[in-house]
Order: sequence, then structure tokens, then C-alpha cells
Amino acid sequence: TMKIFLRAEDLLPLRQEYYDDDMELARYMVFSEFKFMYDRITPTVMRMIPLDEEDRYTEIIYVEMEYDIELDDDVFSLQNLQNP
Repeated sequence: TMKIFLRAEDLLPLRQEYYDDDMELARYMVFSEFKFMYDRITPTVMRMIPLDEEDRYTEIIYVEMEYDIELDDDVFSLQNLQNP
């Protein structure tokens, strides 16, 4: 189960919470540094923070973004997903 918190003005994500089977908060993701990229505003930093590992996190920083690009049909084929 998860909860998503959005910005009221544009419905972009601010925080996403992930709960375990006992409905205890297990980890959460924070979205930040909203910038205009390509043709829209998007969060450029996403940080996943587990509650069971103090002072640890995984962070993704987008430096460049492009939306609505064409992808070959086989990009998500079972073979490509198993052998990237």
C-alpha cells in the first residue's frame, strides 16, 4: 500500500509513502528541485529513504529529460527485459 502527496497547483508529486503488510510505514520517496525540462516542469531529484536504515538513501538526479519519444516495440519484450 502507498500514499502519494501532490502539489495542489499542478498535481506534481512531493512525497510517496510505502507501507508494509502490517500497514507500518517502511520507506518513503521525496521529490524535489522542480525545474522546467524539455517541455514541462518536473521534479529533478528523487530520494528513497528506508526507515529501517538510519542515514541511508538512494537518490536519482535527472540532468536531462525528454518526453514522448518513439520506442521500438521490442524494447519491452520478454527477451530484452531478461537480457538487457
